[in-house]
Parts: sequence; C-alpha cells; structure tokens
Amino acid sequence: VNGQPGALLVSPDGVKWARSRGNADVGRNANRMVYGAGRMLSVENNGIVRRSASFYPTNSNPVPSFTSAPATGSARQVTTFRASATDTDGNPLTYVWDFGPQMDMQETGTSAMFFPFGTSQSITFRVLDEHGGMATLNHNINVSDPARTFTPRTTTATGRFTAIASGGGRVVAVGEGPFAWSTDGTIWNSGTFENNVRMFSITHDGSKFIAAGTEYDFGVAGWVGKILTSPDGAVWTTRFKGGGELRALARGSRYVAAGASGEVVTSTDGLDWTRSIIVSFAPYRFEGLSWSGSTFLLTGLTASTNSVAQAWISSDGLNWDPRSSNLGLPAWQSVRKNAWLNDRFVTSGWYSKLLVSTDNATTFTTTRTNAEDLEGYAYGNGVYFTAGFDRNNSNADVDVMSLDGKTWYSYPAGTTTDRYAATFFNNTIITVGDEGSIRQSGVISPAGAAYTSWYATNFPGSGVASLPDSDPDGDGLSNFAEYALNLTPGKSNGSVTEGTNQGGRGWIKFTLPAPARPDIRYNIEGTTALATPWTVIARKEGVADWTWLGGGTQRMNIGVPSGGSSIVEIGTPDGRNEPYFIRLKVESL
Repeated sequence: VNGQPGALLVSPDGVKWARSRGNADVGRNANRMVYGAGRMLSVENNGIVRRSASFYPTNSNPVPSFTSAPATGSARQVTTFRASATDTDGNPLTYVWDFGPQMDMQETGTSAMFFPFGTSQSITFRVLDEHGGMATLNHNINVSDPARTFTPRTTTATGRFTAIASGGGRVVAVGEGPFAWSTDGTIWNSGTFENNVRMFSITHDGSKFIAAGTEYDFGVAGWVGKILTSPDGAVWTTRFKGGGELRALARGSRYVAAGASGEVVTSTDGLDWTRSIIVSFAPYRFEGLSWSGSTFLLTGLTASTNSVAQAWISSDGLNWDPRSSNLGLPAWQSVRKNAWLNDRFVTSGWYSKLLVSTDNATTFTTTRTNAEDLEGYAYGNGVYFTAGFDRNNSNADVDVMSLDGKTWYSYPAGTTTDRYAATFFNNTIITVGDEGSIRQSGVISPAGAAYTSWYATNFPGSGVASLPDSDPDGDGLSNFAEYALNLTPGKSNGSVTEGTNQGGRGWIKFTLPAPARPDIRYNIEGTTALATPWTVIARKEGVADWTWLGGGTQRMNIGVPSGGSSIVEIGTPDGRNEPYFIRLKVESL
C-alpha cells in the first residue's frame, strides 16, 4: 500500500480498514494469522511465530488446583486425575492435561490415563480463559511395570550372548563362545563351546534345542557353518559342519538355517542336514529367519556393501520368492534380524526403523520416527517387546514396546550393555547380550492380557470415556460389559440378550466371544420376583466350560464357535413356574 513493502491492516467492524502503526514485518512476512486466547498470532517461514499484546490487559489468570493427582500408578491400568480452577473475572475456562510427547493431550477437568508401560512421567495441567489468561500446574507420577523392571542374572559366562530360546520347561542362551541354561530364568548354569565356535541363532522344536552358527576350520583356513543340538542346553552334539557360516535358524514346514554367501541348509528332523544351492542368494548375508505358521521370512543384506536390504519368503524352505522391494527402503539401509511376534512379522536394521507386516511379508509399514536398530524380539501375555539401539540418539540402548503391534513406545533400556536377543519365558521377558549379560523382567501377569489388547485397540487416547464404568456410545452397556461380550464401545449396540420359548419353557439367548474372556466370570441368574435375591443357575469362569447350577435337568445349549463367537442358550430350571426372570451378569475374576 502506498508503495510500502508490507502493511498490517486493522478494522473495528470489518468494513473500514486502516494501517496499523509499525508491524511492517508482520504484514510483509506472515503466512497465516489467527485469534485465540485474547491475542493475535502470526506464523512465518522458518518457524517464526509472533503474537500481539493481550486485548484484555487487566485480565487475571485462573487459579488451578489438583483435587486428585496420584503420585504412583500401575502400567496397563487406568489412573484418574482431577483438577479444578477459579477465575476472578468469571471467564469460561478450558482445562488441558499434557502427559508427554508419546501420549495424547486431554481437554477435560477429570482425566483418565492408561499408561501402556511403566515410566516416570511429568504431567502438566493447564487452565486457559478466553481472554488469554493461563495458569499451569506440574505433577510427577511413577508408573510401575514388571515388563520394564529388569534384574541382572548371575552366570559365570563371559563373552557375547547372541541368541536365546525357550522350550521344554527351560530357557537356553548361546553366543560367541558361551552357552547357558535355566529352568526358571533366575538361576543359570553356563558352559563354553569348543574353541572357535560361535552360535548366532537358536530354536526349540518341542524335544530339543537347535543352534546354528560357525566354526573356524583350519583344514580350509576359514569359517564354516555349524549346527548343534541339545536336549537340555547343557550337552551339545554337532549335526552339521561345512559350507558358509550360518546366522539364522527357524523351524516351520521344515528346519532351515541360512547365513553368509547365501548359504541355506535344510532338514526334516533337525538332525540330518542338506545344503541347498540357491545361486541368486550368493551375494547376500542372511541374519534373520522366522516362521509365521505358513511362511518363512528370510532377511539380510548385500554382503559386499553391508547395505541393500534383502527379504525373501518361502512356504517350504526350498523355493524362495523375493520381497526386498516390499520393504520400501533406500539402498543404503538394511534389515538384519526378524521375528514372528504373535500375529505379525517384525524386522529392523541399519537405519530402517522398525518395520511390521501383518500380511505375510506382502507389505511392510513403520510408525516410528527414530531409526531404532532392534535385534531382540519377544512377545507374551499381550506385550510386544524389542531391544536394540536408537541410531538417532547416539546409539542409546532402548526398549521399543507395544500392546497391539501397531502403536509403539520407546523407553531407555536401563542398561548400557548391548543386547542382541530376547525371549518370553515363565511369564517374563529375558534379554541377553555383551559381557555374558542376562537380564530378566518382572512377572507379567497373563490375566490382564486380553483386556489390555482390547483397551489399546479401542481407546488409544485414553480419557474419561475409557473408564470401565463409562458408556461412550450411550447404549446402556458399560465399557466393562462391552469388553466381556467383545463389543465395540464406540458403536451403539441393541439388546445383547434375547428371551425365547422352547417347549413352553423360558430361555435366555446371547452371544459370547469364543474363546471367552479369560478374566471374566459369566453368571446366568434367575429369580421369581425382581425384588427378591437372584440365584445363579449357570456359570462360566473364563475359558472353562459352562457349569449348570440350577438343579434337576441341565438346560444349556452351547453353540459351536464360529467366526470368533458362540451362541449360548440357558433355560429355566425345573420346578420354576411363571413368572421367572433370567439375566446375564458379568464380573471380574
């Protein structure tokens, strides 16, 4: 305007406009402007934010206070926080809870937070009025979690452990020299392989442990592949020696081991092994191999460059199809180890981030921001666990964990000793790594695993609507009831029970998840009058069978499970004349 490079125009009515004195930089550079909290804000390139003076200079800030702010909590349980505030100006107030960068903020006076894993968390509570006033309270909470509480276990082993597996009531670790075994994960016995023997992978097939690795062969002056078996992890027998070194091992439709120079050996019993010459594999070094129940996934890299990620799949361990392009990685990145965790493949490597596939390696996706290079993988009792390094954070040791395999959280590992493998055993997570280290988590209860998974899927942002007694869809069923019956809490459901008549006798009909929730008791109760006590006539505790408690002839029709559910019908007991009322009641075990 008037030849000047920039101007900020203001108006009292939106009709007549005048140039604001000064503020030429705002007029010239602002990309967007917005009004909020009693002032104007503008944003510019390079992250520059400018704000005006308050439109209400005499406005007073609100005065907040906590009414309930626990100092401790437990992971995978809902913790409730409450706060209020006063405002001398009488302005409407907005409350905001900030639980840190990995959690969603909540706009409410009463907040409910489901901490997926243990943490020491700083919480910020902010109160804002519409005239720009703001006040802040800070609070710290320590959230305990057996899945993140690791204890070092003592062994006489020295050197690096590289792999661990469990089966047959014991857990066994192997490495570049040492091996160790335990029946509880707490007390360990250890030994040492022969000189120049290094094991990189291990599995258990139901009767024996099988380990794959390498041995230096002085006859050929080089490292060759080696496979050992053991019934108990204490005494080992050589089953194969030769070819290139082996780094990955899995049992599926057959036993398969793979490694350097594209080496692949197979077996039908884990005892007698045959080399498979796959010419196209020659340039590659494979370090990861797992079985989904129908598909092997083999991962690695191009050996000459230590890059160019490789992924191949097979149903029989003999014929392999490429899936490297499905990883979606640039040539300078790689993947190394992989694992099948519960219901998905996971893999990681040099700056690749954590990649996940739920369609048998047809597609891979990541939700991670940092380049976490993860080598230890485990799953149990609803907890997905990975251990490794954060390449974007000075290679710090980290645990990256999830409750659903989709949303992952990163935490400091609590150790600076690098870890290379993990397993789930005896309701605990066990990791192994450098310097003969073995670390074991606390006991992760299996009782809450089903609820944890359901909660993480339906309420990723927590909040008051996620509380067990809440009914966010307004259908008359609490979240607890919807969990027990495997319903969707964000979708209104009609009646979950139906009254029927069979041969002149009243029955109640309903649908239960199959298998049923392991932590729920299902009661069928009856009474002759709504004002009198109810009597249990049939009961199901968790995944156990239904029990008839009504006396006389048993009247239960339990449908065959189909599509994850089963239809249940319970009839009126003998000797009960009309009227007779029947209801379904669910409660925690």
